[in-house]
Amino acid sequence: MNLKTHVPMLLAASLAGFAGGAASNSRIAQAQQSPTNIPYIQTKNVDVIDQSGKVRIRLSTSSANGASGLEMFDGTSTNPKIVVGTLPDGTSNILLMDGNGKRRASFDFLPQGSVRLALVNAALTGGLVLGSDNESVLIFSDNNKKKRAAFGMSVLDDPGLGIYDGDGKVIWSAPPAAQK
Repeated sequence: MNLKTHVPMLLAASLAGFAGGAASNSRIAQAQQSPTNIPYIQTKNVDVIDQSGKVRIRLSTSSANGASGLEMFDGTSTNPKIVVGTLPDGTSNILLMDGNGKRRASFDFLPQGSVRLALVNAALTGGLVLGSDNESVLIFSDNNKKKRAAFGMSVLDDPGLGIYDGDGKVIWSAPPAAQK
């Protein structure tokens, strides 16, 4: 190895390394001073996969409607089991899904400020809803998605209980309907 032939190359490499280090240091200092200059990655979806290549977590947005969500999958399904998201109307929710991708339970924060917990039966036809707006109400639905019973508190903190027929008409209530 002839030192005289390699000295210019070593000097050039050293200068290039020094210049690159100074430039990157200047760039880092600028990014720390001004948050608008911080580099970022822009994409519509991010998938986190397991060792076998199956998607386990998906972070996504929809340019069509503005919704965004975080989906979590188990290792055996292509349908998410848990979905946390925001909808275009401003609703924020957490959904628990069955193996067929159908909602079985949800916790929703609605745009007008009310909160709702919904549990759906296995046939996806009935269940119960607990809601809180100005009134807090627990509603039981039948297999035809019709309200069959409701228990709650009015805006004036008066309790109420209602039993409904298959057409949604009150068949019994406490206090009686005339006193409400």
